[in-house]
Amino acid sequence: MPPPPAEERIGYNPDDWESAELSQAFKGRHWKNLSLAELQYHSISFTSSEGFRYYLPAYLMGALADYGNLMPHTVYGLTLAEGTSPQDEKLRHWQLERFDGLS
Repeated sequence: MPPPPAEERIGYNPDDWESAELSQAFKGRHWKNLSLAELQYHSISFTSSEGFRYYLPAYLMGALADYGNLMPHTVYGLTLAEGTSPQDEKLRHWQLERFDGLS
């Protein structure tokens, strides 16, 4: 299990309000202690690479418990971008970086 991310490394961008809210809500919290409501409100898409790897188990467990609401958002966070535009390639590279270190 990866260690918890530093508070400033939970969300992917501190200037993005959704990342900032996620960071504030999750800081100092173990992934096992997050509620389904918190996971539904704060998308895994707004986590940093470190936050993604640490909180992924919470989202996976939550998706199994709440298939209709949390499953689509969790699957979206695990889906690689398709396409060949420079923006798609940049997004794909960022996504692969997030998966790096998973076993």
